[in-house]
Amino acid sequence: MQLISLGIKGFMGASFERGLCLENMGRVNLLIGPNNAGKSIPYRAMQIVHLVARDAAGYTPSAGSAALELSSNQSWFKEQSKLPLQFNLVLKYDASDIDQLKIEPSCAHFKTRKELGTTIDIEVLVWKTNVISALISPMTRRNNENLREIKFSSSDRTYSYLTGNVKSTNYEGSPASEECSQNARNDAVRLLRSATNTFSFVASSRDLGRNRTEQRLKLIDGSSVTDTIISHQEAADQEIRAKLDYILAQINSVLSLTGPNKFCEFHVARGADRTISIVDGRNFRFKLSSLGSGIEALVILLTEIMLEPRPCIYFIEEPEHHMHPGLSARFIQFLKSSCSQHQFVISTHSHTLLDGLDSNDRVYRFSKTADGECIADQCKEFTDYHRTLDLLGVRASSLLQVNSVIWVEGPSDIEYLRGWMEAIGDADPSKRLVENSDYAFVIYGGSNIAHLTAGDLDGGESNQIHMLKICRRAALVADKDGGERAELKDHVRRLKGEFKRHAAARVFTTQNREIENELPSEVLRQALKATFPDKLKEFPLDSFTPTNDDRIPAQIQALKPGRKLGTKKNEWDALYNQRKTRLAAKAVEIIKAGRYPSPPYIAELVDFILEGREPEKAEGSKLQNADGAG
Repeated sequence: MQLISLGIKGFMGASFERGLCLENMGRVNLLIGPNNAGKSIPYRAMQIVHLVARDAAGYTPSAGSAALELSSNQSWFKEQSKLPLQFNLVLKYDASDIDQLKIEPSCAHFKTRKELGTTIDIEVLVWKTNVISALISPMTRRNNENLREIKFSSSDRTYSYLTGNVKSTNYEGSPASEECSQNARNDAVRLLRSATNTFSFVASSRDLGRNRTEQRLKLIDGSSVTDTIISHQEAADQEIRAKLDYILAQINSVLSLTGPNKFCEFHVARGADRTISIVDGRNFRFKLSSLGSGIEALVILLTEIMLEPRPCIYFIEEPEHHMHPGLSARFIQFLKSSCSQHQFVISTHSHTLLDGLDSNDRVYRFSKTADGECIADQCKEFTDYHRTLDLLGVRASSLLQVNSVIWVEGPSDIEYLRGWMEAIGDADPSKRLVENSDYAFVIYGGSNIAHLTAGDLDGGESNQIHMLKICRRAALVADKDGGERAELKDHVRRLKGEFKRHAAARVFTTQNREIENELPSEVLRQALKATFPDKLKEFPLDSFTPTNDDRIPAQIQALKPGRKLGTKKNEWDALYNQRKTRLAAKAVEIIKAGRYPSPPYIAELVDFILEGREPEKAEGSKLQNADGAG
């Protein structure tokens, strides 16, 4: 049995209109997002569904047993408790699951097992009762009306079974008879229980010191591990005892323990203490609690999951608790490789769990709108994962990498951009950037721009470099029209179109022909005199006012057309290009000394780079703006 879709409406932060919907679920499903984004809603919702199924079957909890209660309106979205909570599950059954249901083709039952099909859609509605802290039951009555709180329908909608009066031609006998209604209810409850009996809930807080109490839910919190280990050690069947050795081997694998450091045996003290110890390859005995909370948490998780004989659906809250990033990532890899009979729905804050997932797994990004509604979006494209990292506030600089990359054509562009950005930071310290942390430059070198792309992150040509795989925040600074090179202009236009698909990618173009044309006339004149003191001494630079639409060396040559700036063709152009970086450095020096203004797009570039410091704020702002626009 596998959960392939889960919908929740009206519960906690899930609205009644849109709700939360996890579709096309896989074997490993990661629910990831910041705090207070609603990741725990599916975990708690399925606990309610589990209890509904048990109560529907006449389960009566004993005194003092743990019970999940809906004791206030706060379980309802915006406290709208007059409406029912709605939980929708689509489950895929295989042949063995159908056989285990033991639904025979008799009166008031399904006519044939084939009619069940491979998927069943289950809807559970929970109404708030008039009794505070009452256990929710699907047979709750209000004003003597039989509420339709459990509905089962086939994937093609050919039949529907309700807990109230059932009218369906798929039942033999009189559809309106009381017997038919009761049997329909029994089959409905049997289907629901068959699903929820596979549910196991792993609490976010797990330790061996918890007292074990009767639980109406299968809750894994560490309280039953000691009894489990003892029962396996004392089993008469050698195969049962050998399972503990297999668990230790898997723990050694996940922890990368070898040689004498390997864990070889569990030891449980008898009597009132019942402390669990582990014996290593040197026959040294260590109390499990002394090995650290991370090892203890790992032993709890692996012991409970690996000793479960049935395929289960595990809802796990924050498995990364107490584990370092590498260990939590290896734990997820272990679930994928060694526990394929189970399905996992995992809520987490940790981006390290994303590492190693493949196309068979699912990632759902949780966030919250300005209106307080929790939403879940499935990550399908590479940039969806980028947005997830932004929401979590994960910065590349925390890994000693840069937050943003600025792509430029050549070294002189670096001088200008760095100088202008530093000038903005000097004027406003809150906008002061740190190179090689906030940003770094990458030179694409003219025609090499043809090999850059920001398009399909999962495909593309083999000779293309995907800019967003090098760094998930990218800025391209290009000349306004590519000069006389039409092919460059075409590639800049192409990249502009590709960048529009990504929130963390921007193209900035100069206002004038080239970046040197952006310089104030006075700055350019002084920089030219300092860079070419002998070459241009006969040229009237003091009266030189450059235009915006022609190259600077051509404009200088035009000052004295009869005076050739070189004995060979293009010698002046070659010398100018050779000293462009020196010219840029001198121009920046003059700009800073004279506090000349920067081009307007430089301020936009600075703001873009600053977003990389707190990407979660930028991403949250986008979500709120999108919600308001919708």
